[in-house]
Amino acid sequence: MIKDALKVEETGPSRSEHGQEYWDPEHIQKRFSGLFRCNNDRCGEVVSATGNTDLIEVYYYDENGIPDSDYNERYWPLSLNPAPHIFDIPEKCPETASKAITAGFALFWIDRDACGSKWRLAIEELLTELGISRFRKRVKGRPLQTRPLQDRINSFKLKNPEAGECLEAVKWLGNHGTHAGSGLKDDDILKAAEILEHALDLIYVDRQGPIKAARKINKKKGPA
Repeated sequence: MIKDALKVEETGPSRSEHGQEYWDPEHIQKRFSGLFRCNNDRCGEVVSATGNTDLIEVYYYDENGIPDSDYNERYWPLSLNPAPHIFDIPEKCPETASKAITAGFALFWIDRDACGSKWRLAIEELLTELGISRFRKRVKGRPLQTRPLQDRINSFKLKNPEAGECLEAVKWLGNHGTHAGSGLKDDDILKAAEILEHALDLIYVDRQGPIKAARKINKKKGPA
């Protein structure tokens, strides 16, 4: 955290409750903003954060072994700029897909459903870059028709079944965030991130390098 860059203020509605009979410190609500700097000397990036705080009662034993309690303030960020990447995007990932994935990283802190929807869009862009057409075959006399995403994923599965399975799972979660209305949870998004990362690794990261090198050495029975 950058010194003196953290500001915390109690909200007006929270202050107005202090005189009520039911009031206790756990009713206090505050807003915060702050600047943070990466402690990696090679980075040094500055991140701005805003969000809410609350108080939670914690229990402990004092130095005399007597039970006691106190309140700890918790900070809940609602926006981070720039948002940290939940996972590393492979360098070979197309820019259109990479931008959509990165936008999802920022939305994770604000709107989980929007994050899922953005990653669904990333899959659309990814498949286009991989040569899976957005459109059905043109029929003479009829307007060009867009292919459903599931249809495009099914086509991609024929080329890369495991990666296609992963993209399909992220699509379903994105659909849920877009249409269902019940809301994606943190665990849903983190699971989607893990699956999407694996799919990108399968597509763009050469995991066969070591085995290829081993085969060359075995063939020459020595350095290759």
